[in-house]
Amino acid sequence: MNKIQIFSNSFFILLFLICTGIRGIAQPKDRLGTLIEKVKTSVDDTIKLQDLSDIIDNAPDGVWQKYNEQMADISKKLMANDNPAIKLAAKKFIAVYNNNLAFEFGEKGDYKTALGYFGESEKVQKEVGDKKELGTVIANIGSVYYKNKDYGSALENFYRAIKLFEELDDVQDLISALSNVANIHFENKRNDSALLYYNKGLNVAIKGNINNEATSILYKGLGYVMDATHDYDKALEYFNSGLKVAKDGGYKIGESHNLLGIATVYFHKGEFLKSLNFAKQSLIVATQVGKTKNIQDASDLLFKIYKKSGDFKDALEMHELYLNTRDSLQRADNLNASVHFKFQSEFERKQDSARAEQAKIDAVNATELRNQTRIRNFIFGGFVVVAFFLILVFRQRNKIAKEKQRSEELLLNILPEEVAEELKNTGEA
Repeated sequence: MNKIQIFSNSFFILLFLICTGIRGIAQPKDRLGTLIEKVKTSVDDTIKLQDLSDIIDNAPDGVWQKYNEQMADISKKLMANDNPAIKLAAKKFIAVYNNNLAFEFGEKGDYKTALGYFGESEKVQKEVGDKKELGTVIANIGSVYYKNKDYGSALENFYRAIKLFEELDDVQDLISALSNVANIHFENKRNDSALLYYNKGLNVAIKGNINNEATSILYKGLGYVMDATHDYDKALEYFNSGLKVAKDGGYKIGESHNLLGIATVYFHKGEFLKSLNFAKQSLIVATQVGKTKNIQDASDLLFKIYKKSGDFKDALEMHELYLNTRDSLQRADNLNASVHFKFQSEFERKQDSARAEQAKIDAVNATELRNQTRIRNFIFGGFVVVAFFLILVFRQRNKIAKEKQRSEELLLNILPEEVAEELKNTGEA
């Protein structure tokens, strides 16, 4: 079971699959059981952490959450370890814990909470200094904003991720981030900017000799930009290139996208028979992989083609399919919205708890600081008093010495020196 695919854009989902420690495809139950038993008997916390991470990767919903919390507890305990390597590993698992929760809340449609946990993960990755994972987290934050149509914040984070991926020469993630930036520009009808970033992504893919589904989606993006600018020949060239990459690699989603792109171009050119052929193929492939959004888009285009051709029976059938898939997507969105309210308080509760705990720590620190200040002031005050008395004693001693010297001088003025000395020593002469 893949717990990562929380966002609708088919391209930037690829980015999430590379995030270390994030849950992936379920493994056989016997492996999961073995890992659970191993954790129960393990006495080495560092080994237990890795086993817990493997359990989280393989466990179904309702199971992995418990082990995610256990992993966090052990990680927090190891944070106090004197060994820098152990402390660093513990921090990394804290970041994984936050990522897992971010994806969980993202799946439930609670994007505010997801952003909170991604933000916590970003802080840890900065402390750890892992630029690759930091770039991945920042790109995921951009994806959350993208889903919520906060395009300004999405672009800001994608640009930050692109900078990191370029520094690291991380080709796969760089392509994903560039494609997402291009998608945002295209959706906002900034065709020149979209063209720029799609081409940047494609150049990176060609340079890195990458021909995967991401590459086929880049060609699709370029095709739609050319279609929007009415350069239909260039659009067909890009769509056919994307279709070839997808077919060669067996990437069904990319194949469905590019087939629909070709159908769209022929529809705009008024070549309805060709458009019908490619739209049907797109619908068949989308149905095979159960891609609801592609089914919706293909059925909508087929409805328009049949309507233009006067085939109202098939047009009605395609329109019903379009409405059903649209309603299905709407129900999913509504479910996410309702779950959002249910789970939104979870993160806020934890944040409040963390703030309360921090407030306690701050209060203790403030009390300690006040005590230290009082002690310091007391010592300083005592020093001042002692210094004052020392100065007073010193001055009094000098005064007494001067008076004594004056008395001796007066005594010598009226008595012989021998008599004066005898008088001082014995008290009589």
